[in-house]
Amino acid sequence: MPKLYTKRVAYGLTPPNINIVESPKQAFSDPTVNDRYDAGQLWLNQTDNTAWLLVSYTGGIPIWIQIDNSNITGVAWVISANNAIAAANNTGYIVTGNPPAITLPANSPVGTIIQVVGRGANNWQILTNAGQRIVFNGVTSLAGAGVRLVATHAGDTLTLTTTVADVEFTVIQTNDNLNLITV
Repeated sequence: MPKLYTKRVAYGLTPPNINIVESPKQAFSDPTVNDRYDAGQLWLNQTDNTAWLLVSYTGGIPIWIQIDNSNITGVAWVISANNAIAAANNTGYIVTGNPPAITLPANSPVGTIIQVVGRGANNWQILTNAGQRIVFNGVTSLAGAGVRLVATHAGDTLTLTTTVADVEFTVIQTNDNLNLITV
């Protein structure tokens, strides 16, 4: 049976009635259909730093949606001369290494963005972890470590998004023809 809720308001302020919002629920897991709160409740999964919002109830079942809380202003940019980079979710890299190799994050929620801009004379490459695959120009690579997406020219740019959590990364924008290599 769904929990009955009462509206809570504060008085004596301008405007005279403002809703009091519950503190975010902090847990070490994602919410389930058994997690019933007021609509608008924020849920923070401390294990993978994801956020969920309870938007409604359908047939007495809470409807939680995952929201992107990784970087409110967009992609955070890093300038790196490292030859080996462990990519972070919602991060862009301006790379100058010799040649830079960027390994995709092992844990990456759907909708995560990773961007790369080559700067300098060397081409960059994207590397997968075991079980991960890349989709480029309608071609899906085999899953596994050893899959590489290689820039063909200095100055190549790339935007990837996670289309299957932790597993599949799709090229959504590039300025050149990249090489997708599986071994």
